[in-house]
Amino acid sequence: MAENISEHTQEVAKGSIWGLAGNITFNIISFFYVILVARTVAQDDLGLFYLSLSIVTIMGIFSTLGLDVSLSRYIPYFEGRNEKGKIKSLLKSSYKIASVVALILVAILWLASDGVGAFFQNPRLPEVVRMLSVLVLLNAVFRINTEYLRGRADIKTMQINQ
Repeated sequence: MAENISEHTQEVAKGSIWGLAGNITFNIISFFYVILVARTVAQDDLGLFYLSLSIVTIMGIFSTLGLDVSLSRYIPYFEGRNEKGKIKSLLKSSYKIASVVALILVAILWLASDGVGAFFQNPRLPEVVRMLSVLVLLNAVFRINTEYLRGRADIKTMQINQ
């Protein structure tokens, strides 16, 4: 029993260290990115970019329909029951469904971008929203990847993936 607790404690500690290292690295890169962007881009362009990114991110929330979160729950469950085929099937289905939903959301963003630009009274906004709309699909794929790795308790690879 003591060996089992020690093994789990060691695994949690290792995962926590990788999680902390990933977060620190991400924050350092983000800090320098913001400094670089603030010094090289005009204030109006930066505001336009972040407004567009916010719109795309809000749409991206719906892209996985919660399938990503279910992976982190069901992957350990199926692994514990030694049902590898169900894991593969669940992962494939999640990618397919999330990709279709994300592509529909990209199309909605693409078609509604003129209306969004009119709402915000910014004629440059539709073009930027259209360019960034592909992030909805990329975000869906990365979220499924991340939750799959979380379900596998592969914190090191999960931090690299984020």
